[in-house]
Amino acid sequence: MYSLTSKGIEKTVGILYEQINKAERYSQDDVARCKIYLDTAQTAIQGLENEYDEILNEAETCRLDQLDKILSLQKRILDYLQLDKFRDVLWKVHAGIRGCRTALQGNVERKWFSGTKEKRQEAVTDLVSTLEALEGYIAHLQDHDLQYRRAFTGVGIKWLIGIKQYLSTAENLHSGVTTPNLEQIADTRKDLIQYIADARQDRSKDRLKDSTTRITDTIEILIRSFR
Repeated sequence: MYSLTSKGIEKTVGILYEQINKAERYSQDDVARCKIYLDTAQTAIQGLENEYDEILNEAETCRLDQLDKILSLQKRILDYLQLDKFRDVLWKVHAGIRGCRTALQGNVERKWFSGTKEKRQEAVTDLVSTLEALEGYIAHLQDHDLQYRRAFTGVGIKWLIGIKQYLSTAENLHSGVTTPNLEQIADTRKDLIQYIADARQDRSKDRLKDSTTRITDTIEILIRSFR
């Protein structure tokens, strides 16, 4: 899995675009091209989803009595909320898969593939379904928590902004003092832990994870039907 830390963002996006460029070396009716597009989409989605989960884990164990820990987590959250380039990658992949779908549909009648005509049509139909799921995923990234979209992107924006606010409260407790009020730190941590528990109960992200499973299944079906 690629890192989505500030140092890793540009590198990760660069790697994803390298994969897109690699895909474009194949013809649109070559299943290898479609596979690379699908792999790239899966990597981008998993990166966004996993980083969100890891931020929740770090927030849950963050030492609010240590200012450096607070500042480090705040930066990680802010880095994540500014990942617009990942949406650009997904739209680029979406366009590539759409082109492959049209080309592969034209090959359904061809007889030189090992799979049957029916299996090839099923594979194309499944690809269309996956394409629609990817469209839904990107739309969710754009429309979910819409009130925050003008400034940020990513998964679970509402919850991450809330966590950042709790961290800011804890940071303020360190301002102008050598040692923060530990009772206030404990109260803030208690409220933060409950907030994270509420975030974990938010099931709106579950359907997004289905996209990666669907992509894996689609790759296998395409390879079997168009080899």
